[in-house]
Amino acid sequence: MPFFESKHQNPGFVSLLCFDQGGCHERSIGVESIDTQRPLNRDTVFDLASVSKQFTAFCLLLLEQGGLLALSDPIGRFVPEISGYSSQISLQDLVYHIGGMTDFIEIALSQGIDFGDELGAADILALLREQTRPDFPTGERFEYSNTGYFLLGIVIERVSGLCLSDYAQTHIFAPLAMEHTFILDGLNRDDRVASGYARSNGQTYALSRSPWNSLGASLVHSSAADLMKWGENFLTAKVGGHAVIGKMLTPLAPVNHRGEAIIEHSSYCFGVSMEKDGKGVKFCHEGVTAGFSSYFERSLEKGYTLAILSNVEDYEVEQLAAELCAEHGL
Repeated sequence: MPFFESKHQNPGFVSLLCFDQGGCHERSIGVESIDTQRPLNRDTVFDLASVSKQFTAFCLLLLEQGGLLALSDPIGRFVPEISGYSSQISLQDLVYHIGGMTDFIEIALSQGIDFGDELGAADILALLREQTRPDFPTGERFEYSNTGYFLLGIVIERVSGLCLSDYAQTHIFAPLAMEHTFILDGLNRDDRVASGYARSNGQTYALSRSPWNSLGASLVHSSAADLMKWGENFLTAKVGGHAVIGKMLTPLAPVNHRGEAIIEHSSYCFGVSMEKDGKGVKFCHEGVTAGFSSYFERSLEKGYTLAILSNVEDYEVEQLAAELCAEHGL
């Protein structure tokens, strides 16, 4: 694995804060690639990691709006290959991370599969097929899991008849003119995307990439400028309409369908978390993957969208977001 010293400009981050009433604050530090030394900017494409989940959830809501599925449908109806207990787990349970299915990342690592090994979607599905019992009864607790969103990605493909990348492109990215946004399969490189790096001691960087096809849970690639267009849709509802946006921003209820309090409850919505403090409500999500860190935040009350994207894994994007919001009194 090649390492790079700090005699060249290093990878970094782009932060972009835009207000509904006009005006943006942009900060770009670092380069897309240590080899090319091209500066990062608001149109640079990054792997969004788990910030991708909101797009998966939105696709699901569009299919529900079209009458092609119901959130109450069991996952086993669409993905019969997985264990029989999945008949008890609804699509909405997976959206809210209360399904009880083991995270496929945990399964893969336990079987000696490393993040640097190739892992296709069929391989992930095969790992899930081997699971014979849930980690906990459906609805008992909130436990963040990539498995749910991976399976939702498969549902979208099987119900729509399109691959997830084509469905999202046709129904979200193109209508919103998100020209630098697309979904990759995780296995192949794409020259449109900034190089990702891991940072070791000091200022030494190594190229970092994980060839896992974790569609649905990750793999949306986008720019800070495009995420402003996505954030604007929370207000305008140009795509989906206000009913879909309203449902997307509905948090998990504190009790399950059995009337029991959900253990470790979280105000998680459809691929975004609702956070409340003395200053109001915001919807946000962080993402980390090999070579990249991402953070997205939307406040309808204060009328702003914030994106922080880095081509350094484990970069403190959430801390940077907090500092930027404090600087602007948000």
